Amino acid sequence: MNQVSAFPALVQIFLAGTFLTRTAFFMVWPFLAVILLRDFRLSPSQIGSILAGASIAGSLMGFYFGNLSDRFGRRNIMIAGCLGSVVAFAMLATAHSVLWYAIGAIIVGLCRSAIESPGSALISEAIEEQSARELAFHARYFLANVGGAVGPLMGFALWLAAQQTTFSLTALAYLAFAGALVISFRWTPQTLTAYA
Repeated sequence: MNQVSAFPALVQIFLAGTFLTRTAFFMVWPFLAVILLRDFRLSPSQIGSILAGASIAGSLMGFYFGNLSDRFGRRNIMIAGCLGSVVAFAMLATAHSVLWYAIGAIIVGLCRSAIESPGSALISEAIEEQSARELAFHARYFLANVGGAVGPLMGFALWLAAQQTTFSLTALAYLAFAGALVISFRWTPQTLTAYA
């Protein structure tokens, strides 16, 4: 725990934001299939195509966003990814057609890569010691997995499951993450902002 507290503030914010946004993401994402089935009577294959499309889009663009963050800075791409997620989840919260749900889902997948790929590079560049860097990566994956487990349970516990308006809560989580990144990048020492 002492090692985690010794991480640069920017890395700590990134880890906390990962937990917050992944929890909020999984609080609503599994129920997107329920909404599409219940409200639009889509078949399982149609629903699977929408969700798979979002995942594939994010995976394919991961390398591209990493390159963009090298050219335009980690800060700009990560904050753009957070704000794009805000827009995407706001779209999902107000969508009234399958097309807008599909577009919103694909944007969610793209924006997730815009946050995670530069975030990995940020950890590598902000932490020099190998053991501490490995711990930070383990912590990131652990927090993402905990968020994936806790999110759906929170959705059920708060009676938010399969309610379209719940997507707006996820949008707020990404907005909070964007604000925290803006502040933490501003407070980061100059030695750690050369790549940002």
